[in-house]
Amino acid sequence: MGNSQRQTKRKVVAYGIGMVAVLMLLVAVAGRFWLTSDHGRLFLQDRINRAIPGSLHWDDLSLSLFAGSIEVTNLRLHGPESAPLVSLDRLVVNLAWAPLLGKTLALDNVILESPKVLLATDASGTFNILTAFPAREPAPPTQDNDSGEFPFNIRIDALSLTDGFFQYEHRSAPEPHGRIVAGTVGLSLEDADLREKTIRASLRLGGGEINMAGITTGVDALRIDGHLAGDRLKSLALALDSDLVALEGKGQAEDLFERPLFDIDLTATTALTTVKETFHLPASLSGPVTLNLTARGTTDNPSAHLTLSYSGGEIAGIQVDRADLACALDEKQLALKKLNIEAPLGQVRGTGSLDLREAFPQGFTTRPRDLDAMVWHLELSQTGTALEAFSRNVPGLAGALRSDLTIDGTGASPSVMSAEARLNASIRALALAQLPDPVDLDLKTRLTLDNNRLALRHLKLKAGEATVNGTGSVDLASTNIEADLSLAIPNLADLRVAPEAAELTGRLTLDIGVTGTTAHPVAEASLQGDALGLGGHALGTLRMAAELDRSGQLTIHELTLEEKASRLRAQGSIHLLKSRLEPGSPAQLSPTLPVDLDLAFEHIDTETFLASAGVSGTLDGTLSCKGPLRSPSARLALSGRSLAITDYRIGDLEVLALLKDGMLSMDTARLTNGLSQLELSGTARLLEPETGAAVAHPAFDVTLKGEAFRLNDVTPRLSGQVSIDARLSGNTADPRGSLFLGAEKLNLGVQTLHEVTLASRIKNNRVTIEKLTVELAPGEELKADGWFSPAEKTYALQLKARNLDIEEIEFLGGKNAARGQLSLDITGEGSLDNPRLTGNMTVTDLFLNNEPFDDGSLELTLRDQELRARGDLVADLSGSYNLSTHLFSASARLEKTRLEPFFKMAGRRTLTGTVTGLMEAGGDATSPKTLTADATVTELTVSHDGTALITKGACNASFDDGTLRVDTLNLSLFDQGHLDISGTGSPDGTLDFSIDGAVPMEVLHLFTESLGDITGDITLSARLSGTPKEPDFNGDLALKQIGFTVPVLGQKLQNLNGRMAITPKALTVEAITGNLDKGRFDFFGTLGLDHVTPKTVKARLRAQALPLTLPGTMELWVNGDLTYEGTPEHALISGEIILVEGRYFKNVRLGLIDNLGQRRREQAPVTRRRDTPILNNTELNISIRHRSPFVVDNNIALMDLKPTLTVSGPLSRVLVNGRAEVDSGTISYLGKEFEIKKGVVDFINPYKVEATIDVDSEIVIRQWTITLTVSGVEDNLKFEMSSVPEESDADILSLIFFNKTHNEMVSGEGGSSQSTKQILADMVTRTLEGSLKEATGLDTIEMTYTERTDQEDADDVNITVGKELSKRMTLKYGVGTKNGVTVQSAITEYKFYESLLMNAFRDTDGDFGGELVFRLEMR
Repeated sequence: MGNSQRQTKRKVVAYGIGMVAVLMLLVAVAGRFWLTSDHGRLFLQDRINRAIPGSLHWDDLSLSLFAGSIEVTNLRLHGPESAPLVSLDRLVVNLAWAPLLGKTLALDNVILESPKVLLATDASGTFNILTAFPAREPAPPTQDNDSGEFPFNIRIDALSLTDGFFQYEHRSAPEPHGRIVAGTVGLSLEDADLREKTIRASLRLGGGEINMAGITTGVDALRIDGHLAGDRLKSLALALDSDLVALEGKGQAEDLFERPLFDIDLTATTALTTVKETFHLPASLSGPVTLNLTARGTTDNPSAHLTLSYSGGEIAGIQVDRADLACALDEKQLALKKLNIEAPLGQVRGTGSLDLREAFPQGFTTRPRDLDAMVWHLELSQTGTALEAFSRNVPGLAGALRSDLTIDGTGASPSVMSAEARLNASIRALALAQLPDPVDLDLKTRLTLDNNRLALRHLKLKAGEATVNGTGSVDLASTNIEADLSLAIPNLADLRVAPEAAELTGRLTLDIGVTGTTAHPVAEASLQGDALGLGGHALGTLRMAAELDRSGQLTIHELTLEEKASRLRAQGSIHLLKSRLEPGSPAQLSPTLPVDLDLAFEHIDTETFLASAGVSGTLDGTLSCKGPLRSPSARLALSGRSLAITDYRIGDLEVLALLKDGMLSMDTARLTNGLSQLELSGTARLLEPETGAAVAHPAFDVTLKGEAFRLNDVTPRLSGQVSIDARLSGNTADPRGSLFLGAEKLNLGVQTLHEVTLASRIKNNRVTIEKLTVELAPGEELKADGWFSPAEKTYALQLKARNLDIEEIEFLGGKNAARGQLSLDITGEGSLDNPRLTGNMTVTDLFLNNEPFDDGSLELTLRDQELRARGDLVADLSGSYNLSTHLFSASARLEKTRLEPFFKMAGRRTLTGTVTGLMEAGGDATSPKTLTADATVTELTVSHDGTALITKGACNASFDDGTLRVDTLNLSLFDQGHLDISGTGSPDGTLDFSIDGAVPMEVLHLFTESLGDITGDITLSARLSGTPKEPDFNGDLALKQIGFTVPVLGQKLQNLNGRMAITPKALTVEAITGNLDKGRFDFFGTLGLDHVTPKTVKARLRAQALPLTLPGTMELWVNGDLTYEGTPEHALISGEIILVEGRYFKNVRLGLIDNLGQRRREQAPVTRRRDTPILNNTELNISIRHRSPFVVDNNIALMDLKPTLTVSGPLSRVLVNGRAEVDSGTISYLGKEFEIKKGVVDFINPYKVEATIDVDSEIVIRQWTITLTVSGVEDNLKFEMSSVPEESDADILSLIFFNKTHNEMVSGEGGSSQSTKQILADMVTRTLEGSLKEATGLDTIEMTYTERTDQEDADDVNITVGKELSKRMTLKYGVGTKNGVTVQSAITEYKFYESLLMNAFRDTDGDFGGELVFRLEMR
């Protein structure tokens, strides 16, 4: 073919291609115009909506083929039921055509404006958006040749989503409905390339909320920014601000698609209050929490560190001050480095570890995994828990708790887990309201879990000497159990589980062994108690042996309590547990609990068991119980002998009662006391026979009878006879019956009654009192009748008495306190809700303590809940009380009312007086704060034995709004003194009172007769302010010329003057001076105070020639200077006392044969424990010196002592140490005066103040020098004598009595002889004369014995006693024997002068006469 032909073909092809291109362009242009037209838009929407169940619409479509731009506005997708699903205000997509040739979809710019997505699921869980499109047909199986790569690349240069909205509603059943909303959504993408795996993204969410799966919270803002470059994630940032949590995080990752290596930092803060609200938790939660997490490394083996800080608040109702947690993960080992919880309840510290290396050998994301290979360890320590914080739920709980817990284990599945736990806990000073004393508790226990078996390896609980020990185990697979528990209490008293007054004593042991399974346990128990006691009474020995078998039957083989002859015995069985159970069920109680029990009482001494109630007597009997516990059959036979409550005798009791089919039958119930007897019999339906349920209204038929029951058979303090005949039947809702009660000559201790008669009946829910007569004395009757309906709460009554003698009402007229005639007339009728009552009480011929008063009356009315009273008994009285509101008012007007009767009632019979005034009160009786009162006294006079004490008195006081106001309280005392009080104060507010006055000391006559001669005045001025809890008291007290005779001493205290000042911080005695007889003293000092509690003391007492007289014992004149300084915990009284002059003249008991006794060592005295702090804490250090000797002048001595002593020790046990040397003197013994040669008086007893005397004295009789040694303590003196030349004791006594030895008297040298009988008689009579004078107070006692030489004559004995009637006249009486005949004589002596007297006598023999006596005595 030629060139021309080829050129022609080329032209044709070119033209053809051009034509095709032109045609294609024309078609594209035409199609673009058609698609953007309304016709094209509607045609496409119609075809699409026919093909899908839902509907798709848009308003405008713009298409630019050359620019590659598509723009759609108002795009909407609806579901089949026209429910909106997705909407978009504007969509713009710019497409680059050229990259399509390289299999790349390149979008230069994508804009989405206001997209809105409304997703939801229906009840079946199907998303609503899927219903808008046809269901997908299952694709036929094809050979998968997918290489794993996307067939073409997608690249987006920029994407912008603005003002988006997203909502998801969860409606799947049976889960609760929920919703997730994002109110504002913004998204931007840049440089996104699917093949290169690059993208820059930023997501913004705002105004969202989550209410789903029990979570409710709002999301204010969410921000996520990130940059992906290949397999690297760079600059990832996260920020969340929500109601639940504020979260910030940042991080990066490398090798993201192969072996990710990440680096993350995360911080979160929240409040537990928000957590509680978000998750709807019931527990109380509050307080802020901060969490920090850092993580590095790969997902297989990361390193992480987590810290949690809690700043304090409340967790589950428990206050927590602070909590910190720190843990770290490294090399698959999780370490709990720190757990610290601080709370008012205590502190908790913890550490631990979790080793996951064997559980994840290849890493956390790589298999194999074995969680049972993990190893874990935990240590917890709790301290500082004060149990007082739990006392709201457990009254009286107190103590300090600490504990330590250690847990080690491996594995996670219970079947293969192995673990061991150790717990040590202690409670110090555990106190409960039921415990009288705190106790210490210690607990040690160890538990293990191995091979699916939980074992208690060791348990020891110790409280004092009491211990609980136990071991046990349970197989979690087979439920087989084994356990042993023992309790040992060596001494119940030391355990202090009962109040000290209960005096619980004895020892107790308990052993329990358990085997079997949890569904069918088998157990044996034994209890043993020895030497048990309660309340100081022996309970004896307790023995118990019981067994629980597989069938669930508990058998009590033995249960006895035995003390001496008293014994309680019980045995039997209870089917406690179900025998048939569903597989896997634990043990369950039997629904019927069949029982077969027998209890025997054998000679029970009730005083042993019921001493606290004062019950005594003996009981014997039996109790048997069989059948279901809800409706058992029972029989009680009881016999009591000599029963009593305290000192009230009950007598003998016989009881036989049966319970069968719910019916209680009282066959016999008889009480016999002496000649008195009461009998009770009857039946009562208590339980339903078939169900065993309690009857709502038990039916009964009961009879009680007793004739001539004598009250003095019960107690001698009561007397009289009582007869009773009662019969009750029906049921508790409708009882019927009658009651007759009669009594004669009753003496109830507080009132005697001549006769009482009561006749009543019960019918139609009404108790009718047909007759009630109380006769105080014959003719003195109080009569009543009426009725009461408990169901309707209505009543009617009438009470009358005419001219009752008030003296017969013993609490009014006893001891002549009141006399007169009393008449009563009271009637009432109505309901308890609105009772009505009217009455009148009249008193005539009234005498109070023999003082006449005008006749008076008192009227009572009760109407509309208002009780009113008005009358003129002693005073003008009126008052009212509202039963519903409890408001009351009362007033008493006194007009020159005599006070003598009331003083006599108080035992002040010497006081008289009158009072005029008005007293009023009112308010709510149930609310003290609302009470008001006013007291106005315009005139008050009081006299004592005719002497005016209060010549004028006035008072004006009120109480209102909880405040006491004393406007004036003025008393004029003895016409010269006065007392003025005024001010205000309240218990809950402030105080402001002032007291001023001058009180004559004569007012003390009213309180004590021992200060009858007291004179002087006290002037006081005081102010009380502050509050009742912290009062502020300031006052001055001045003593002016006070004088009186000191009781016991009989000395005159006079010229007592001084001043004292008191403040809240100190009581200061500025100066108190005075005279005791002619001696002078002064005192001053300061007592430091802290709200009236003494804190310090510093005082000084000085005395000059102060006389101290102890009548009948001694007289002293001393100078002294003493100081008292210290605190209540330790104080010292120190100083010096100088003895100016003193004399001791108390006679000492002597014994003629004391020298025959042996000395014995003095034992330390047994003293009672003293709990007076001021005596125990105050020490003495006082030295006693002398200026003149101390003179002892009594019946055995006349000597001068020079003391040098020290008084020391606490005031509770004062000791005297030192010596008093005898300067000179004589000792009188057996009528002779011995001259003291040397002597000392030592105070050396370490236990008490006691003088030890050691004195040597001598006397010269003719050529003999006799030495007398007196030694020993004052009340146990020992006399020893010797002589030079040496003589026997008999000769020494003979020389002292008769100036001759015994031999001289027998041989006739210088006188007649005397027998030994005569000598001893003379010695005895001389000794007895002085002792009898001192004991009887007689002035003359003379005793003589004369031995007759003639054997036929009887010895003569004469006794003469006498008393000085005056200084000159003495009367004597004598009795004696003369020649065996008793002769009595009377003698009268008259003394002219000291040495000249005359007497006259007459005896029963008829002899009389007189004599003139001249007497001269020399010492």
